[in-house]
Amino acid sequence: MTKVPVDVPFDWFYLFIYPLASVLPKGMFWAIAVGGTIILFIAPWIGRPKRQPTAQIFSEKCVGCEQCHKDCPYEAIRMVPRKDGRPYLFQAEVISGRCASCGTCVGSCGSNASNMPDRTMEQIEEEITKLLYLSKKENGRASIVGLVCEKSVNQRELIDIKSKKINGMPNVSIVTFPCAGMINHFVIEHAIESGADGVFVAGCQTGECNFREGSKWAQARLKGERAPVLVLRGEVSYSKVRTYWLSPLQTGQLINEIGIFEKELENKLNAAAYEIKDLNIPKEMALKKAIRISAIPVLIIPALLVLLLSVKPIYPFYNKDMSLIKFTFKHSSQHIEEQRELTKVDTENKLKHMRKTNSAFAKIRKEGGRGRLPVYVEVELDNKNVLSKAYYPTGLKNDGPTFAYEEIAISPGVHDIRVRMRDSKEEGHFDYIYQDKIEFKAGKITVIDFDEEKGTFCNETASMEE
Repeated sequence: MTKVPVDVPFDWFYLFIYPLASVLPKGMFWAIAVGGTIILFIAPWIGRPKRQPTAQIFSEKCVGCEQCHKDCPYEAIRMVPRKDGRPYLFQAEVISGRCASCGTCVGSCGSNASNMPDRTMEQIEEEITKLLYLSKKENGRASIVGLVCEKSVNQRELIDIKSKKINGMPNVSIVTFPCAGMINHFVIEHAIESGADGVFVAGCQTGECNFREGSKWAQARLKGERAPVLVLRGEVSYSKVRTYWLSPLQTGQLINEIGIFEKELENKLNAAAYEIKDLNIPKEMALKKAIRISAIPVLIIPALLVLLLSVKPIYPFYNKDMSLIKFTFKHSSQHIEEQRELTKVDTENKLKHMRKTNSAFAKIRKEGGRGRLPVYVEVELDNKNVLSKAYYPTGLKNDGPTFAYEEIAISPGVHDIRVRMRDSKEEGHFDYIYQDKIEFKAGKITVIDFDEEKGTFCNETASMEE
């Protein structure tokens, strides 16, 4: 206690609260501390998106193929024994606590047994039919239908939200999905059979899917490498279908590719091609390089700040040109109620374990309330009051000792100091008085302590060591 640092390499990153406590008013400090704690507590819920409805399985349509169980990126679908008497061993069941509402199970179901409650396949097909009808009514011809993952493109740049058309391309209608993994082969077949000039699918690049593996499974299905595969009936050519796998930063490139696709359809190019033309738009090398370069300061600057703030700037706890008084004590004040020694009759009336014995502790046991009085202290420096304060006992019943600790900065020199302390009920009377003339030197700490055994104050001086 007598050796206190003056300048300390202070970890501002973690301990910034202590300098604030020393410079701010107590009310403001606690308002900031409590307010900051509340903000940190509620921060995870601020701006949190509303949880979307989880997927649904129609057991009457489920054939127990397990494809949705295999494809779900979050293992949110399990196979359970059937109980409805249908000739299949198992049926799919959604674990709602794991479901991320990505719709991958919808795209993986070949029997149309999986659906999203807020965006059913019937609603999607109805939307496509309506868009094709309006396009034919406005432009005299059916349009291209784009089935687009919401996370793979910059929607503001690509789509006119009101008309659901691509900006600058009135002949291209857009239907959005939470993930490309939800795009079911039924949707593509419905769009083409409803008269669409062409259909394109746009999703995230492999490895960048917002829902882990949605785009990966979508690509595999459209290439016929994973069930359920796209089957176009009749004489409809696969040349009417395109797929694009990209990131939102490549939305401009996607628009250019769609323009090329539109011209191909108008000129009836590749009409005999019996394949899905997969245009995997490459990332711009310059963009990748820029991102990598920008990542360097993003990672290094915070690390340097943490390193710097762990030792700098030096926090000056005390001014070397000043002197410091540290006033401290631990004292058990008088009881509020008068205490009396236990009589022989009192002892006999108590339980055995509470009776007075010959032990040192038992001899001082007295009868009366346990609560103690507060300790009132006044400190005067050159006949000027610098501290007047009441300190209260510790303990749940205010029956413990009273602790005090105060720091008083003063100018160096010889000063008269007087300390008065009261621990009784007598107002205007002080039970302990200490008075002395002390030379306070710059950069020195004078500790004034109370010796409870002797019932007197004492002082000790030490340096403010660096």
